[in-house]
Amino acid sequence: DRHYGLDRYFSVSAVNDQAFWEENDATAIVIVSMPSAEGADRKDLEIGEGIRGILDRLIRTRRDNSRIVLVLNVPGPVALRGYKDAADAVIFTCYPGMMGTRALADIITGRISPSGKLPFTWPVRYEDTPAFFCYPDGDSCTYGEGIFAGYRGYEIRKIRPDFPFGHGLTYSDFSLEDVSFEDGRVSFTLENKGTCDASQVVQIYVGDPVSTLRKPVKELKAFGKYFLKSGEKKRYSLPLSADSFKSYDESLSRFALEEGYFHIYAGFSSEDIRETIRLRIEDGDPAYKYGINSPAGVIAEIPELREALVSCIKEAGLDLGDLLAAECYVPSTPVSEIYPSAGELVPFIRACEKRKKD
Repeated sequence: DRHYGLDRYFSVSAVNDQAFWEENDATAIVIVSMPSAEGADRKDLEIGEGIRGILDRLIRTRRDNSRIVLVLNVPGPVALRGYKDAADAVIFTCYPGMMGTRALADIITGRISPSGKLPFTWPVRYEDTPAFFCYPDGDSCTYGEGIFAGYRGYEIRKIRPDFPFGHGLTYSDFSLEDVSFEDGRVSFTLENKGTCDASQVVQIYVGDPVSTLRKPVKELKAFGKYFLKSGEKKRYSLPLSADSFKSYDESLSRFALEEGYFHIYAGFSSEDIRETIRLRIEDGDPAYKYGINSPAGVIAEIPELREALVSCIKEAGLDLGDLLAAECYVPSTPVSEIYPSAGELVPFIRACEKRKKD
């Protein structure tokens, strides 16, 4: 207490409610702990009954100017229903090790500003997680989410978590402005507008809103942590290579880049996006260009290309019904598979060469 300047402190469990809240400006620091280890996974995300009892009692009897700080000394997310909004502060320490208590005291007393970020999404309830239908699966764990694990699964299903991926607050206030992309780098201006010296983590995500493959809304591609003094402003940049815009295509058995428009998002978490810029990629992988190898369903969605294809089919004396059947029942079938002589549909091929992907 001498090191941190605490005037008085005592255990909640050692006193009654009236004694604990006898001063209006009292602060209750409640530490939630639970055991977990490899091979001993938790059965649910619930906080222990004993801690819930303490929290319920403190919330019920608190006074106007009192405060509750919830410290989560847990291995991962826990259900915070009813407690997140009641607490004045929530600190996630995870399992910080033998010096974790000193770091926690430094944060609570304001000796340093916190600057950590969540490496996962914090759900409201277990049923919201992408793994809900896959785990537990008997005595095994089935990774059935595919590429939609973590924040990708929440975003594509439009499920709002308690705390998003990459979330983490500081005792200061930061702004992120003037985001640009040039020569393979995302540049931005970061400013500490608060009264405390602190660090902030800038996160860069990439999204492909119109694509042949089914993709996440956006994916983290770069990040950097920067320390700024109060009132300080600096210009930084992070690299984004061509690989940052590629996706793995199982049908091609490789990563491939598709031409078209991409979005670059810059922010402080997967939800806290401060600026978005639009970028067009030219000369993508030939496998994605419109042509006789394009799926019938894709061509059907582009009026001028479908019109050119239908005209060519009729002029060549081919059966239009084969195309209609493919569009209806197997839209993923390439035009060249429907019509083996598709290479002779020259006007259609030329129309495809002129068409740029969105």
